[in-house]
Amino acid sequence: MENTIRGDPALEPATIAAARRLVGRGAVAVTSNCGFLIRHQWAVATALDVPVALSSLILLPALLRQLSPAAKIAVLTFDSTRLTEDMLGVVDFADRSRIAIAGVEGGEFWHNSLDRPPRLSGLDVIERDVTASLARIRATHPDIAGIVFECAGFPPVSRRRSVAQRSFRSTISPISPD
Repeated sequence: MENTIRGDPALEPATIAAARRLVGRGAVAVTSNCGFLIRHQWAVATALDVPVALSSLILLPALLRQLSPAAKIAVLTFDSTRLTEDMLGVVDFADRSRIAIAGVEGGEFWHNSLDRPPRLSGLDVIERDVTASLARIRATHPDIAGIVFECAGFPPVSRRRSVAQRSFRSTISPISPD
């Protein structure tokens, strides 16, 4: 996990090889559950003859065009210190200014996931970290109209009615990789 988040370039050939094995076994599309694999999206997509969607982050440009120009999208990530500008897929400065990024780095879920061996986090731990991050981002960006979850660990708690609503006091549908 840490190699993926850090952006280890050695993962690209392994990711392509794994995707080719899936296609060889009959897969008609290849997806992943880690948003940080967006770094390998182009390489994997060009190596295969099936659709490839390695990250929920590929949705950002399309989602921005579906919202009012005044609306923002929150990207909630496992580690905002490792989420780089090129991973957002947005080149227009006006569009980039509409993306607010928050992470759960430093929280219990983050620490548990990076421990060796990793420790499982209960839904209550993940929910607490996600809710705290969303509250922080909402405090500085009140015009958020949607949430993209970069991390596959977040969707289980997004289904708990209160997570987005508690943070945003409205009904927002989180956009997640699952």
